[in-house]
This record gives sequence, structure tokens and C-alpha cells, in this order.
Amino acid sequence: MFNKPFLYLFLVFSIVQAYAQQEKVIQLKNPSFEDAPRISITPTDWYDCGLPNESPVDIHPVPNGGDFRVTQKAAHGKTYVGMVVRDNGTSEAIAQKLAYPLLKDSMYLFSVELARSPTYESMSRAMGTTVNYNRPAVFKIWVGNEVCANEALLGETPPIDHAQWKEYRFLLQPKEKDFSYIRLEAYYNPKLVLVYNGNILLDNLSPITSISKSMFANLDTSGVYLNTPKSNIRAQPIPDEIREIYIDIAFDDNTSLEEIAEAIKREIEKKRLTAYRFIKINHFVPDKASLKMQKKMLKDALMLLSINPENYRIKSKVKKY
Repeated sequence: MFNKPFLYLFLVFSIVQAYAQQEKVIQLKNPSFEDAPRISITPTDWYDCGLPNESPVDIHPVPNGGDFRVTQKAAHGKTYVGMVVRDNGTSEAIAQKLAYPLLKDSMYLFSVELARSPTYESMSRAMGTTVNYNRPAVFKIWVGNEVCANEALLGETPPIDHAQWKEYRFLLQPKEKDFSYIRLEAYYNPKLVLVYNGNILLDNLSPITSISKSMFANLDTSGVYLNTPKSNIRAQPIPDEIREIYIDIAFDDNTSLEEIAEAIKREIEKKRLTAYRFIKINHFVPDKASLKMQKKMLKDALMLLSINPENYRIKSKVKKY
């Protein structure tokens, strides 16, 4: 039989161990986004991280699809969240403070069910009319130490192009420091140059569970996004026939940046492509004196279109036009 001191130590050890195990599992509040179905309302226990002049996320499904005509059933429970990206360059996100911080150099497993609604009708401020926000959007997991902060990107999916619910699993690995908030965001497909209207549906978040290095060594990672967001995106190949587009453009020294940007946008739209890796631009100038200034104007116009410098190449030529 156990003596009393031994039994006391055993009980204390068991309680401490149980508490330590409990701390390794971070339970999110309202992980299934259960709330009354409504548009432009952040679900209970979550913060809205959108811009002040833009509407918050939506809680679906509204009976008969509502004005947005989103009809998918929830993956878990009765309701889920819909988030959009917009053609005015804004996107939606939500955040929550964690019960325990994510610790630097630790590893955590996390999952979410994602889908896309083929119909998501709403007003476009850029176009001034109702449009279908049905393009595939990317799901991003940010962490920070203030609500809505995006200090470190710990997870990212390819564009979500399926209407059926699908589970996405992530290995979250904070590298810089401990983090106390998680932020979930819809964002644009980085392969596309221009902003657009799209949506993503979220449901059934799992607890965030820490794992040891020995556990990771035995983990089947074939379906897990391993904290390498950029490689996740690049892993989705673009067909060769739409890998690059070519634009010819010429303008004079007095042309405004807005006019140059609009001309580039028209040329891109003429190609009728929705995905490409690079834009190759043939830029024609009347004389060498205009070359440097016009090339800078062209780069500034591309930045107005939110085109990443890594996604274009300019070849300037002196040519009478």
C-alpha cells in the first residue's frame, strides 16, 4: 500500500501534469461561428478587423439565401462566416484573443473547414452596382499581440475554389516571439495582378494543439500546410499558355499616372486572362531624354494598380511614335 506522503505527492504531480496538458490545448471561443444569421455582423466572441468605412463579415445562411443568395449549409452547427475581398482593394478579417499565447519556437496543429459560395451578390463601390463576389479567395492566418494585428503570417492556403466544405490543416510555428491574438483573413490570389470581388466561407475551427518535436517526427504531414505560406501558393502551377502576358505601351511626358494606369488596365483586360505570373511590358519612348522619367512614371502607375514589382518586367526602347 502507498503511504500518505507518497500518495499526496502522487496526487499533486497528477494535478500539475493534468493542468500542463490542458494548457497545451487552446480552445477558441465560438469556433463554429454560432449566431443569428445576419449580414455585416461579426459573430459572438470575435472582433471585426475590416476598415472603418467597410462592412464587417457576414453570418450565414440567411433563410432562402438572403440578399446575397448564399445557400450552403453549415459544415458544423447551424451557422458559419462569409468573408469577401473587394475590387476597391479592401478585404475582411476577424480576430480573437487566445486563452494562452502561442509560444516562440513551439509547434501547434490547427484546422478549419473552408468553402466558396458560387453566388455572393453585393454592392461594388468601385462599379456602383450589384455584382457577384464569386472569385476564389485565399485564407490567411495571422498572429499578433494586439487585436487585429498582423505581425506574423503563420498559414496560407491556395485560392479556395470549391463549393463543398473541405478541411485544411496547418502546422503553426511562431518564430519571432510569443503571440496572444489570432487573425483570420480573406485575401486575393497573389498570382493575379488586379484586385477583384471574391469570397471565402469559414466554419468548424479546431482547438490549437501544441505538439512536441518527437510528435512532429511521427506526424503524417502530407495534408498539412507547414508554415511556408509562399511555397503553398507557388506549389499551384500556372499552365504555360497563361504564364506571361505582353503589353506594348507608349505615352508622353505630360501623361498623368492615372491615365497610364488606366491604359495598362485596358491592355491587361484585352488579354482575357484570369491568371498569369508575369507582365512583360514593351515601353516605347521618343528620345533618350525621356527614358528615365517615363520609366519611373510607368513603375508608379503599376504600383497604383497594386501590381507587385516582382510580377512585371519592363523593356524600354527609344522609338518614334
